[in-house]
Amino acid sequence: PDGTCDLLTQSECEAQSGHYGGDNSTCEQQVCLEPYVDWLPVPPIAAPVQGRAGGVATYEIPMREFRQKLHRDLPPTTLWGYGGQYPGPTIEATRNQPVRVRWINDLRDAATGVPRTDHYFDVDTHIHGPDMLGKTPRTVVHLHGGHVPPDADGYPESTFVFGGSRLYQYPNSQLAATLWYHDHALGITRYNVMMGLAGFYLIRDRSEQALQLPSGSYEIPLLIQDRSFHPDGSLSYPAQWTPMFFGDKVLVNGKVWPKLLVDRGKYRFRVLNGSNHRIFTLTLSDHRAFQVIGTDGGLLPSPAPVTELTLGPAERADVVVDFQGDAPGTEVLLKDTLASGQVDASDPAMSRIMKFVVSGNPGWTAPVPASLTQVARIPESQATKTRTFELRFDQSLQKFRFGDFGWDEMTEFPALGTTEIWQFANETSEAHPIHIHLVHFQVLDRSSFQVVDGKVVPGSDRRPPDPDEAGWKDTANVKPHELLRVIMRFGPDGYLGDFVFHFHILEHEDNDMMRQFTVVPAKGPKPSVASARAEP
Repeated sequence: PDGTCDLLTQSECEAQSGHYGGDNSTCEQQVCLEPYVDWLPVPPIAAPVQGRAGGVATYEIPMREFRQKLHRDLPPTTLWGYGGQYPGPTIEATRNQPVRVRWINDLRDAATGVPRTDHYFDVDTHIHGPDMLGKTPRTVVHLHGGHVPPDADGYPESTFVFGGSRLYQYPNSQLAATLWYHDHALGITRYNVMMGLAGFYLIRDRSEQALQLPSGSYEIPLLIQDRSFHPDGSLSYPAQWTPMFFGDKVLVNGKVWPKLLVDRGKYRFRVLNGSNHRIFTLTLSDHRAFQVIGTDGGLLPSPAPVTELTLGPAERADVVVDFQGDAPGTEVLLKDTLASGQVDASDPAMSRIMKFVVSGNPGWTAPVPASLTQVARIPESQATKTRTFELRFDQSLQKFRFGDFGWDEMTEFPALGTTEIWQFANETSEAHPIHIHLVHFQVLDRSSFQVVDGKVVPGSDRRPPDPDEAGWKDTANVKPHELLRVIMRFGPDGYLGDFVFHFHILEHEDNDMMRQFTVVPAKGPKPSVASARAEP
């Protein structure tokens, strides 16, 4: 627990609440780090080259390789980051005030300065994408949760190598919300995000600002990701494709198990699960309640008090935690209950995330409003079509897929201006978070299901969304053997063109668990409409 390493048997190690490193391993092979020794960093606000942050602005953000200390006792780690930092700078935007970003691939070897022609990781070229493009460090940026035209969505095949760039315009014609940007290159997203290519994108509007929620130093984004390291500080990640990856360390804003000094008052934390695969069920060590005030697509109708909150990869939650009643010096841990069953629950280190230390200073004490916004529910009667997607593991191909279809099969053509219900039947024993580009949706319900004569039949045990999921979503977790139904509108202020939907487990997404859909005009045949594809 204190970062030291001793040669013990497994039973001796577990009796001392240690992290068992494996049979026949040595201390030299282990990365033993003391928790809660580094202060939590807060990503800086991105500086535009034209305009102003929070308004109409133009940014130029290069992707660069660099070395950064992720823990006091860990040697510097080689990373890739937007703006040459990890996490990337936070882009501040305002509703209906467009932002342009030129994303630049400036990936050079940090030691030599020579442009990279091979990836930092040993890329598995058996996966679709690298099997055609090899091991080149290709990149493309997706604004996750952004309501954007297809040519700004980060289409997975629209990648570019060193010296290349893409200029995207984000209209920001959507509600105030916590978005994030990350790499989306076909077949190598898992590598690029593992290297550090992720950052926050916050949209604000007048309605949200009028609520007088905690702001300034009392509003802090928290990017939570799991990682593993070699003793030299380098990232440890499998060379060959694996269906799952779970790191043995948790980083928040680029620090392993950090701590944060908090004043005696309320804090607004914009929490993002940016992990490749791991699901977190967040709780505080004293089991105090905290308030969920927003989800992926914006504010909830009213605060939802919870003592636990589950976030799958790519899900976000806007939460308020109150330290007003705590005595100076009080320590409160943010932990994972490990309810997902993904990692070893007998290892106490796996539950660690970060620590809050209460100061003696007064903080933000204004109450959180009882009413936050209006979220009009979409009536099911407005849906003109229901689409069903079965999630299963294909034994012959050794990959997870949407039924019998993969990346290259185009079968979904929603019409602009229509409302549809999409239902996802998880036939596997693992939870999967579904992410749909372009739109925000509402969760209708969850239930059991059966497959009868090749058709998915919902069970009679339909459950409406919990209060903390009653707003707008772009990513939602589908539990094992569960049917999730969501409803969404494609317009009328939408865009024609090519978009994607996929389960946001990056190891699965990279291996064909991602499909395309094309939004077409409301009438007439399915024409070739605006494409997201671009030449390298």
